[in-house]
Amino acid sequence: MRMRRTLVAAVAVAVAIVGSATGAAAAEVQPQTKRTSVSVHALHKDPKPAKPKKFEGRGKISAIDVEAGTLTVVVKGGTKNIRHRTVTVSVSPTARIKRNGKKVSLASLAVGDRIKLRGAKKDDTYTVSRIQAQGPRKPKPAPSPTEND
Repeated sequence: MRMRRTLVAAVAVAVAIVGSATGAAAAEVQPQTKRTSVSVHALHKDPKPAKPKKFEGRGKISAIDVEAGTLTVVVKGGTKNIRHRTVTVSVSPTARIKRNGKKVSLASLAVGDRIKLRGAKKDDTYTVSRIQAQGPRKPKPAPSPTEND
């Protein structure tokens, strides 16, 4: 019985050795390079155009050109690409413009109005899609004197 166990163990070891040697030989026959398939169209595609970069800002209007559809704004705060700069922006024909809470046209805005604007920058052009403006603040009326006699 002991002999039989030894024989079975020896055969199992021999099969394992012969099997691994054949696998190694088979591995040597096959090339080790990986194939990657790349479509011809992928090599010739044009790069995607750059997406417009959004911006927001607030400041005061320093100049208006209604015919050209542009505003020049001294920006006090907003996104860092326009903050603390004087920027000339193009106003989109479809832009939403409000002044003192009422919908108005570009011609209704005035130099000195406080303004909040939102839009997108493409290449070197800032195009505004929303404008909220506040006219000059009205001074509070002085209280009328009352008579206490």
